[in-house]
Amino acid sequence: SQLRAGKSPVLDTYQHYLKRIDSPCFRDCGGPPDAPAGDVEHMLLRCPTHVVARQRHLPHAPTLTVLRSHPDEVVRYLRAIRFAAKLGFTIDHEITTLVEDTAERLEAIPSARLFEEFLKLFLSGYGAAAWTSLKDTPLVRSLFPSCNPQSELVMDAMRNTDQRIANELPVTPGFLIAILLWEDFQSRCAETNPDNKPGPMFDIAMDVLAVQQQHIVIPRRYSIFAREVWQLQSRLESRHPRYIRRLLGHRRFRAAFDFLCLRGAADERLKTLGEWWEKIQEVDKDDQQAMIEALGKSGNKRRRRRRNRNPNQIPFDPGVPKY
Repeated sequence: SQLRAGKSPVLDTYQHYLKRIDSPCFRDCGGPPDAPAGDVEHMLLRCPTHVVARQRHLPHAPTLTVLRSHPDEVVRYLRAIRFAAKLGFTIDHEITTLVEDTAERLEAIPSARLFEEFLKLFLSGYGAAAWTSLKDTPLVRSLFPSCNPQSELVMDAMRNTDQRIANELPVTPGFLIAILLWEDFQSRCAETNPDNKPGPMFDIAMDVLAVQQQHIVIPRRYSIFAREVWQLQSRLESRHPRYIRRLLGHRRFRAAFDFLCLRGAADERLKTLGEWWEKIQEVDKDDQQAMIEALGKSGNKRRRRRRNRNPNQIPFDPGVPKY
């Protein structure tokens, strides 16, 4: 409510810290009226209005350099990105130059706390703007080491999530986690499981999630969500007639379908598949059956592999004992 009313003291503090407004306490504390906009050291190191907060959090901080090296500075910078994305202001270059050192201190922050910041960053309706600010910083490698920051799929997913929030549609962190880690999962499958066998695919998904858990803790319900969405991608692509109806009734079908459509933005084949799956959801059961039967006629059935017989092999004679 304070943010909506524009009277949030916390927001004023961050805006002043980012050198966007004058210190709100200059008049009360007797500071110079002609002080430059953004006298950060005055507010954080000398202003008596904030003396209690300084003594509580930084009792021995004599300089601004020590203040910026505080362990919670990582979280403060993530919050600054969130405020910048929501309010449309730019973070000062002097602050962004310190991010590289800040990223190295992520290990001191509990992974569960970072997950809370992850939710606030990307599920508040301004995820695309927040990702734009974050992707070019060293923090993104510290938070999501398996993610390609320049991936168009990630940016499309952020925009899609923002649009769903604006339309008051449900969103889940599991979907964004599946997006962020998709390229790592896909590359591992291509290397060790090109046939998309379910068993190895499950193991690969667990390995990918385990790596991410070392940086940001992922609650079990969201990791299961991401894993199931990944596993359904190969089934949606193969369109085996025998499993079409079972896929339509799967609890993660809609999320997996949206995932496939996002991937189709950069792949014409996947786009065509997405249109087919969208159509089969809209027609009645008779038309669904006709579409499924058409798949069988189009040659999508699996063919049994025949064993190559050796022409020089002597045929087996049941009357001759085998030694």
